[in-house]
Amino acid sequence: MIRVSIPVEPHVLKYLNQRYGAAHTVSLRSFIGKEVIEALQKNYEKPDMKLDRVNLYTLFIPEFYFKKRGHSVARNTRQHLGISMGILFDENMCSYLDIQVSKGKKALPELKAFLRFHNITEDDVKVETLYKVYQRHCKQGIKAQKKIA
Repeated sequence: MIRVSIPVEPHVLKYLNQRYGAAHTVSLRSFIGKEVIEALQKNYEKPDMKLDRVNLYTLFIPEFYFKKRGHSVARNTRQHLGISMGILFDENMCSYLDIQVSKGKKALPELKAFLRFHNITEDDVKVETLYKVYQRHCKQGIKAQKKIA
């Protein structure tokens, strides 16, 4: 297995650890795996020293894919994958909140429960920031979301 590290935000790292484990073995059966396999290339790049200072999510890629597709993931592609994982977190959070709000629950307490479940603290990301993400997701306002049910 070959190890690839993807830079992500602290709250996304905790979410990925909760959902996929501390390290994820890439396969075509997961969203992350499919994206990484598509990103493999045969060009060699020097290791990036800046990655040591950020939160990294570890992916293990079986040798089969390295032999078939390529042996490296470009630096800008790793950053793109990190951003994509952040978007995945936002979408999953918003869909969870949509379900809870449609049941008649309030969004902010449910958001805090979602963050507690994934062990995400204020040091990782502010609750207000994620609440604004959810407000933008609800284009007509959060109260309009209750009418889904």
